[in-house]
Amino acid sequence: MTNTSSGSTYRPLFALHSNSTPIFENTTGQSANPLVKALQRVEGLSSRTTLQRRADLLTGTCAPGTPCVNGACCSKTGICGYSPDECGTDRCISNCDAKAECGEYGVAGNNTCPINVCCSKFGFCGTTSDFCDAGCQTGYGGCGAVTKPSCGGSSAKQRTVGYYDGWSSIRTCDKRLPSDLDLTALTHINFAFIYFHPTTYQIVPMNSGDGALYQQFTGLKKTKPGLKPWVSLGGWTFNDATNTPNTQTAFSDMAASAANRQTFIASVMSFMQIWGFDGLDIDWEYPGAPDRGGVAADTENYVILLKELKAAFGARYGLSVTLPASFWYLRWFDLQGIEANTDFLNVMTYDIHGVWDSSNKFTGPYVRPPTNLTEISDSLDLLWRNDINPSNVNLGIGWYGRSFTLKDPDPSCNTPGCVFSYGGTAGECTKSPGTLSNAEIHRIITANNLVPTFDQAAGVKWITWNTDQWVSYDDGESMQLKIDFASKHCLGGTLVWSMDRDGSDHISSNDRLGIGTANGVSAAVAAVYKEILVKADLAAAKRSSCYWTFCGGECVSGYFTQTYATGQVLRVDRDSSCPSGEFKALCCAPGTNTGTCSWHGFRGVGLSCATGYCPAGTDLIASNTNQYEWDSERDNFNDWTCNGGSQSYCCAGFEPSPYTAGPGRSRSRVWSRQR
Repeated sequence: MTNTSSGSTYRPLFALHSNSTPIFENTTGQSANPLVKALQRVEGLSSRTTLQRRADLLTGTCAPGTPCVNGACCSKTGICGYSPDECGTDRCISNCDAKAECGEYGVAGNNTCPINVCCSKFGFCGTTSDFCDAGCQTGYGGCGAVTKPSCGGSSAKQRTVGYYDGWSSIRTCDKRLPSDLDLTALTHINFAFIYFHPTTYQIVPMNSGDGALYQQFTGLKKTKPGLKPWVSLGGWTFNDATNTPNTQTAFSDMAASAANRQTFIASVMSFMQIWGFDGLDIDWEYPGAPDRGGVAADTENYVILLKELKAAFGARYGLSVTLPASFWYLRWFDLQGIEANTDFLNVMTYDIHGVWDSSNKFTGPYVRPPTNLTEISDSLDLLWRNDINPSNVNLGIGWYGRSFTLKDPDPSCNTPGCVFSYGGTAGECTKSPGTLSNAEIHRIITANNLVPTFDQAAGVKWITWNTDQWVSYDDGESMQLKIDFASKHCLGGTLVWSMDRDGSDHISSNDRLGIGTANGVSAAVAAVYKEILVKADLAAAKRSSCYWTFCGGECVSGYFTQTYATGQVLRVDRDSSCPSGEFKALCCAPGTNTGTCSWHGFRGVGLSCATGYCPAGTDLIASNTNQYEWDSERDNFNDWTCNGGSQSYCCAGFEPSPYTAGPGRSRSRVWSRQR
């Protein structure tokens, strides 16, 4: 079922009863007495109506004994605000010392909106046209519409980061070990999570059994050459106040002093060296946020921590940071400072809505998909307002759904905007109320013979079953919409949370590649396609294991010399042959097993060479118009040069280095020489 009539931003179909005094909003565009009833039209749902409570509005009315719900000054005329008209000594009746969040009537020195969002004429920070257009206060943040990056092509397919939740290895069903994961689409894979001790700042496993998984996990690079196994530190629960020992302020405490940071960094370096991880992803949820144990100093200290980590890592390890999609938590991130000291940014654009909406006065207990494209776009606008390079951004895609139990089971109200009572029934394997893994969702669809509803404008799907259960999720169609969206906005990649929530048939992995059943591709055809991808990836990884130096150059530290040549490298612009007495070295990365290798394609002096030729059972590793290699039978060097075309250096039994990158992966500078 496809839904194209509803708006892409979902609103409540009706408001719940409340004892708070309601204020009715007239949407005709004409001014009206705020105490006069007027029904608000909901976009895309013209037959429904909603009313708002005073507590839901940024500004409103007040009266003696009834102060402004937003803490503003209450004037004698019953209007809330922050200007002298409301706060003046001869006009104000309550909250007379109130200051605006931003702008002219804010607290001097602390009246600029964070992360360059707009300050409205009423003194509130935000990003919609109400804040950024007419009346926006210049000098207190940004103003006007954001400039969105725009691209053609498929940039978002160049980098795919998959997360693996170590807890999945001990589930009673849908148990997932690292070896169970489908790695086909991945360039990076992150183990989630590790912790650190809140007073010693030493790295510790999140769960007692995780140590047994680390070597299995980093060993995946042997299964898929070029794959980068990283480890992710932190996560939501690390900042909970209920942990023993209490880790809620651990990030803040560690980042607050140079000594603590250095102790932590030394432990991180030791951990990654011991277990063979290639990078670190930091998921601090969230610096600066008072409800998550944060303090104001976190904003600056986080950047200092990242800068020191990056300096310690050098080219050896990668570094990334996980970002929230909401302004509330993102406001404490120094985005430009973070970007300057990381390789890329992972944005969690898959948790925009959930059961927590029930206690939020701006959202309320209404079912909404957690991955709405319109709201994802709004979230990314926060990055564009801070001049973040989109190629450094990964768009988050969830392989699970947010589920709800509807308050009033009714076939006529099972769409976004209906009221929920609490989270949906826990899945039989993940056992978490309010969420279901993609594997569990697909079993529900099959067992109940359901036809999902697809809102193409929002890029979301949802199903209902058992009269009161509702879940929104992503499959092949909606995933491809999001990947295309990311590419159109020049993003450099995507991330998946999490790989272990896929079914044993790897249906979500196929969906990520656009070859799932939702994309109209059979399982048999998908298997053939993936086999081709695996072979192509392996061939590219083999060619990425070795590189040519420039004339007279030497291999970088750790690489070994395999052979020599003096000619030009195929498909390298402006490459020239070496002057007499100088050579190019073919350097191969540590961990490379070259097998048995030899040159092929030279057909004789004065003749062109057979470009790209390698005998059956061998792999093309490098090419050059010349070969300069010792021939033991001739007891001399073969110094043979093509008169057109190129020779091939071919190896049998070649095993690529697990430390180099395959196609589309970022490569450190020492690996980006000629090949």
